[in-house]
Amino acid sequence: MYSWFGFLGLGAFANPKFEGDISGTINAPVKKVFQHLLNLEEIPKYRKEVVDVILEGKNTKGYPIWKEGTDMGGYIHFEMTEREENSRVRVEMKESSFGMKGSWDYRLQPDGDKTKITISEVSEVSSIPIRAIFMIVGKDANLKKELEILNNVFLKRVLLEILIVFNLNLRIVYYPKI
Repeated sequence: MYSWFGFLGLGAFANPKFEGDISGTINAPVKKVFQHLLNLEEIPKYRKEVVDVILEGKNTKGYPIWKEGTDMGGYIHFEMTEREENSRVRVEMKESSFGMKGSWDYRLQPDGDKTKITISEVSEVSSIPIRAIFMIVGKDANLKKELEILNNVFLKRVLLEILIVFNLNLRIVYYPKI
């Protein structure tokens, strides 16, 4: 019982606001990374906690507004607020069932056939239990997870391309024309 009070106390005294950023290099060209960030329907394929994405319309700039359903029965409302071709995407979490809102700004720079990315987060958590969780896992947990997901998505694509090329080469070598 005391540990539950300690957990809630941790959240009650935690600062509800967070600002931070993370940078890394993605093993894919800028154009592919940018297109990936725009492909909202694919989110459930690489974010196991998202079970569905419902496109709800567009804002005055013509950018998408959508809702993500979570595996715990919750929801998150998002809106894309900025977009610069192959260089930037900004997304706002307008509302969530777990008491969080914020914005994430993805800045892309070409680095040969790779992409340097900086993801910035400005967020606020009103839920005391969720604040306690972030105190335990780190307030930058979302940023770290986002970069990890991007790296994994493109690592899998590179491995798949290698397997396809390898398989095609095997067919050319071992299956002569008749």
